[in-house]
Parts: sequence; structure tokens; C-alpha cells
Amino acid sequence: MDYESSLMENAGTLLLGRITHGDFASYWPAVAADETQAGEGTKRYAHRLDQMDKFVVSRSGAVAFWPGTHRVEDATAIEIQRIKDRSAGDVIVYGSLSLIGALNVLNLIDEFDFIVPPTLLCRGKPILNADQRPRWSSRSATRFLVEASCSGMQHLAPSNPVGNHEGRPGCPSRPSWL
Repeated sequence: MDYESSLMENAGTLLLGRITHGDFASYWPAVAADETQAGEGTKRYAHRLDQMDKFVVSRSGAVAFWPGTHRVEDATAIEIQRIKDRSAGDVIVYGSLSLIGALNVLNLIDEFDFIVPPTLLCRGKPILNADQRPRWSSRSATRFLVEASCSGMQHLAPSNPVGNHEGRPGCPSRPSWL
């Protein structure tokens, strides 16, 4: 929760795919409205999500209701730049693997933070295709205990960064390895 809270402090906008947005919209507003038995940190996080602008990439137009939600038909470089220009902080993308893949192909992702639970999957949809991986290098790795299991977070940044990411949370001036 500390990591998620610090991430949201610098965020101004959520950018989600239709399915992830629907999942978020079915849960987080209820937490913010105190309709669940959530802890105080989770409630603060839910309130922050409610306050943010939310952009949903959906060609079908079937977008779940959640105040502050705007529909984007296609994740083009021009449209994503409009969203970035409008945002009062970082633009955060959760889940939404198809959207992430499209943004990565367009070189519109500045950083990745992967939270990896201790689960072994033998198959599934890759986050980065083989031809997209060389562009990224590890900046840091962190282990943390979540509900009695050891999870980890891997922070990736472009191998040849366009901007300076030093000083941002989780972005050391030189890589640290576990």
C-alpha cells in the first residue's frame, strides 16, 4: 500500500483498457464510499482514484460508469499526447496488456513497474514481445512481504532514456540489484 500510495501522489490520470477499467469501476468507488470493510490506507487510495481523470481506450464504446471517466476510441500517439498534456501529473496504466503493448510499440511508455507475486505461469499473454524487450533495462528491484508471501517489484526504464528520471520515487541515480 505504501508503494501504491506514493505512486498515486505523483499521478494525475489513469489510462486503462476497457476490461481493467470495468474491474476498477466495479470495486474502487464502493471502497471510496465506505461500502466495504477496507483499511484506512486502502480507503485513501480509493478516494485518490475517484478524484483522478480516468481515460478508457475502447473501440466498442462499452465503458463502465465511474465519475471522471472519458472514452478514447484509439490509443494513437496524438491522443495519448493530449492526455499527457491535460494531466496534472503522471499518467498511470494498470493491467490492460493490449493497451500497454500498443503504447510500447509507439514508444509512449516512460517507465514500467512490475509487481510480481510468487506465481508460476506456464503460458499467457506476454507484456513485452521479444522485439520490444531490448529497449528496456532494469533500474531497481525490490522485495516486499504481502500477506505472508514474498512478492517483488521490478522497475524498468528505457535503455537510452529520453528524459531524466532521477529523483522520482523508485528511480535511483544508478541501478541497484537484489
